Amino acid sequence: MNIVDKLTSKISERIIENIVGSDSEDRNITDALIELIIEVKANFINDSPSLSVCFPVPIEDDEHRILEYKIFGCESEYNECKIEDGLAILNFRKEYNKGDKESCKIYFKLKNQAYKSVQGNSNTEKFLNPQKYTFLSDDTKKFLEQFKAKNSREIADKISTWLFLNLRYSDIDEMKSAEWLFKNRIGNCVHYSTLFIAFCRYFEIPCRYVLGFAKYGKFEPHTWAEFYDTENLSWIPMDLSLNQKFFADATHIPISRLDEKQVSRYFKEVNLEIPQNYDECFKIVNFGTESVVKEDTHVEINVKGKLI
Repeated sequence: MNIVDKLTSKISERIIENIVGSDSEDRNITDALIELIIEVKANFINDSPSLSVCFPVPIEDDEHRILEYKIFGCESEYNECKIEDGLAILNFRKEYNKGDKESCKIYFKLKNQAYKSVQGNSNTEKFLNPQKYTFLSDDTKKFLEQFKAKNSREIADKISTWLFLNLRYSDIDEMKSAEWLFKNRIGNCVHYSTLFIAFCRYFEIPCRYVLGFAKYGKFEPHTWAEFYDTENLSWIPMDLSLNQKFFADATHIPISRLDEKQVSRYFKEVNLEIPQNYDECFKIVNFGTESVVKEDTHVEINVKGKLI
């Protein structure tokens, strides 16, 4: 191994160490049983009579199964708490509760496997066109010419390698555009995914966000990406901040791939107009309940998970 290869390897090791800490062994988990608890605390302020909360919950596919789930704390017949279309829909009514606070816990027992693909080709065009956060300037497009290759898989490989070696992980708690990220080269898992998606879409490769949770130290909210492999007609996972190429380990818990049905239901439940572009939808779904909380109410959502 020459000095350049050694240096590159050392840099990669340090990056991984900073991101995943002492739990790097989690990255090799191929099968997992997971307990996940989502706790919602609703605080009624002033004379607010009700509070509606809606958020994505673990979805099921070939590699992700819900073995069991229970809802606690919504025992009142006047509180409407249910799970439909991949969403938890919680409607609290203050007038029927004893105090100004209400809480609800949703328990999930999940059986996960590491996955390398997701079958299906519906709505690929929704994840192809540049939008607000994935728009690129002409200068950035010129830079991307170096990533040209014969197929989408090779292009995605080149892009992900460049991102992992050139972006520095930083916990920035707001959406940033691909142009800003390309210039500043820092960001969290959301931003890694945003830049990857923008670069893939430039090469006319459909690419989408996946929202969920993953274990790095402990289970945390997490975002990764999936690009569409036109040769194999399947979506391929790429976790850019954890440097997982063409697979996602079994600790990844997807809660949304921005499916049109789920998105439409979400905005219907919170009484908001459905936005035309999916990046705006991603911002609202991913960054908590800012869109559904009025000035006189407050909602806190906490998530805890463990391997069993």
